[in-house]
Amino acid sequence: MIAVLDGSPVGHAVAEALGPDAETVPAGAGALEPLLQAAGALAELPGPVLVVTAAAQGNLALALLTPPPDAPEAPDAPAPAAVPAA
Repeated sequence: MIAVLDGSPVGHAVAEALGPDAETVPAGAGALEPLLQAAGALAELPGPVLVVTAAAQGNLALALLTPPPDAPEAPDAPAPAAVPAA
């Protein structure tokens, strides 16, 4: 679980509710950090990851990222066409 939180009372309350197992990341200015954390989690998604963000105004957002089910293997690609000798 990744928690992107600011230093507001709302951020502190969410951090306390999530407990010590949550990886907390400072929100910083703007709204880009939660998106960066979700993209980073997707790049190396070993299993489900919850990205939580909260702001001083009381806004709370949750994104549950899950890996796709195992896809069947792709069929073998056809062999390249033979090139006639010159």
